[in-house]
Parts: sequence; structure tokens; C-alpha cells
Amino acid sequence: MEGHTGGFLGSLLNSHLADAFANVAESDPRNLVGVFGAVIGFFGILIAYRQSTTARARLKLDLYDKRFNIYIAVLDLHQAIMRKELRDIEEAGFIFLRAFRESLFLFKIRDGIYTTLSSINDIAVDVIAHEKHIRDVGVNGEDEREREYSNRLCKRASEGRNELESFIRRLEAQLRKYLDFRKLK
Repeated sequence: MEGHTGGFLGSLLNSHLADAFANVAESDPRNLVGVFGAVIGFFGILIAYRQSTTARARLKLDLYDKRFNIYIAVLDLHQAIMRKELRDIEEAGFIFLRAFRESLFLFKIRDGIYTTLSSINDIAVDVIAHEKHIRDVGVNGEDEREREYSNRLCKRASEGRNELESFIRRLEAQLRKYLDFRKLK
């Protein structure tokens, strides 16, 4: 073989391996078929290994995306609750509820993520109940029972809004091991 063909194939052809193929072919050309079969088998195994590695990496990335989307749903809910617009809270609450339920399958129970999300869900329910009550009945209501109920709802929603930030900080600490992109292998 004259000249340099470059790349992997060129170095293969210009190496001692090419001489070995020539010697095998001179002794019995049928032996060359066996050698080529072995080489093709090796490349098949190499391709299968690379596909397996790519599939594992893709699975990790998909899992990361699902977990990060749960965090985004919490942040969106937090923003909606702070804006105090019922329609926004309900919309963000619907998305959060799905993420909350999905979290049961994406995280280990012992990490406490589901429990923290459950507390955030309780806050969202209280805030939605309070905002709906204001929309339907007004701030105080007609009679003493409605005013008492309204005050309880207001207190729970207010306390929930105040606690929400601490639950988000706790959640961020719990999610760190799952969402630290630098630690993905």
C-alpha cells in the first residue's frame, strides 16, 4: 500500500495488521473471511457499548429534567401565591400538584422531599381556600360564623405564606444531591 490514507482506517492499513492480513490471505484466502468476521464482530461490540453508554447518559439527563421540573413547579407556585391572584395560584397549583405526586416516584422517601412538598401543598390549599372565600363571600362575611371562618382562613393563609420561604430553602437543600449537575456521572 503506497501513500498515507490518514485517519483510523489509514493507520490500520499502514500498520503491521495489514501485513498480517496479507500473510493470512497468502496462506489460505478463506482464513481472511474469519479475520474480517472477527473485526466486524469487534466493531459491533464497540457500537453496542457506545449505544449503551449513550442510553444511560440520556436516562440520567431525563431524570434530572423531571426532578428539576418539580423544583420549577414549586418556584412558580411560590410566585403565584405571593401575587395573590386566585387564577394564577390555581393554575400554578394544578401544575404543582402533578409534580408533587410525581415526586413520590423520583426521590427516596428517606430524603424528606415528599414530606416537604406535602407541607408546601398544604400551604397552597390554605391560600386557595382563603382566596376563594374572599372572592365568594368577601373579607368578613355576613354573620359571626362566616367572620370566624374567614379569620381562620386568613390566619392559616398568612402563616403559610410566611412559612413558604423556609420550606423552599429546606427543599433546595434536600434536592441538592439530585440536582447538582457537576456531580452527575
